[in-house]
Amino acid sequence: VDGGVWIRAAVAVAAGGAIAARAVRRKSVDFTAVFAGVPAMVAHTVAGYRFAGLLLVFFFTASRVTRIGEARKRALDPEFKEGGQRNCALIQSAPLLLAGSKSCQTVVSQVSW
Repeated sequence: VDGGVWIRAAVAVAAGGAIAARAVRRKSVDFTAVFAGVPAMVAHTVAGYRFAGLLLVFFFTASRVTRIGEARKRALDPEFKEGGQRNCALIQSAPLLLAGSKSCQTVVSQVSW
């Protein structure tokens, strides 16, 4: 294992921890999501900074979109969570959806039309 992997892992732990702390303070996620999200951040960053960048873009845009229409959602949903708190199930399902779409793309590209 080269030294670059360890540097990326250290960056991922530091960045993932800081982002998780901010997300908990802003009530974007609950603590179960932190325990799922930080390891996901580490795995994506060790794989490459591009993957970590994609994960971060997804997280920040999802956090923004979740807050749209918050007052209306609060009035309609009896189980409304402040800030749209995501839990570990939602955090873990997003990469599965991405992997599934990539698998479908790969299969479709292999079919000769």
